[in-house]
Amino acid sequence: MSDKMKVEQIALSQIEQNENSRVVYKNTDLAELILSMKKNGLMQPVGVRKLPSGKYDAVWGNRRILAAKKLGWDEIAAHVVDVDSDSDRDILGLIENLKRQNTSVAEDGRMFQSLLDRGLSISEIAARLDISPIRVQLGIDVIHNVPEEHRKKIVYATPGNRARLSDRIPASTAVALLNIRKTASLNREQTRQLFKFASESGSSIPVLQKIAPLVKSGVSISDAIKSVDKLQCVHLSVYLPANKVEKLEKKHGTSIQKILERVLLDNKTLGIIEMGKRGPLNMQPLHSDRVKAILRKAASAQ
Repeated sequence: MSDKMKVEQIALSQIEQNENSRVVYKNTDLAELILSMKKNGLMQPVGVRKLPSGKYDAVWGNRRILAAKKLGWDEIAAHVVDVDSDSDRDILGLIENLKRQNTSVAEDGRMFQSLLDRGLSISEIAARLDISPIRVQLGIDVIHNVPEEHRKKIVYATPGNRARLSDRIPASTAVALLNIRKTASLNREQTRQLFKFASESGSSIPVLQKIAPLVKSGVSISDAIKSVDKLQCVHLSVYLPANKVEKLEKKHGTSIQKILERVLLDNKTLGIIEMGKRGPLNMQPLHSDRVKAILRKAASAQ
């Protein structure tokens, strides 16, 4: 594929449009583009490649081509690119669309997945687009793991506009929610409740991160959501003899951190640490039903 591109005026009747990752266009978006092109003309040339038949194949700018046809234009300015295969055409078209269009996280995810399907790795996609691999992975995770009704709510947000988001989920929050989903092994319905809560409450990431250990302890996702903003995360430093740590890790086949987590957050019991009136901290194991009752009481407290 050559990097050289020349711009020509191409008759719209000679351009064939193939399927791309944005086949379904919103009527409102297309209408806005038509009005913009009617008022300001074409701001950026589209991309085409020449076919052996003498006609042209659209590489990128399908919406602009469609808008031009609806406006009754006879021709359109186009970069004529040299690509040898349909695969190269699709890759170039997807990359140009990602660079030029104000796409959502979910739209990015569909295009990233299309590039993966065509043999590019996540690191290659990131390098071609000059973006972080984390952004690529997020887009892919969104289309695979986020309930469809919440995908369009996930947006790229900067610190300046984060406070103005309404019924939206910042991309950084979506990353945290997907980690919660994985950590707490949430099913589809639980994930739907989690994203609904995040979009409606606008809760911060530290607040949302309290949900996973609650669910892992046996609390229902709905009770965890009701109670999470009334709970405070407490970090403990535990000092144990090195030889005992080694024996425990060998016996249980895992790290001491995981062992202590099982003690504190077990499916059957939750260890509640309370300060005695005169003595040291003491552990009182509570059955998960008792924990749920405590959480319900906390949720109803004024």
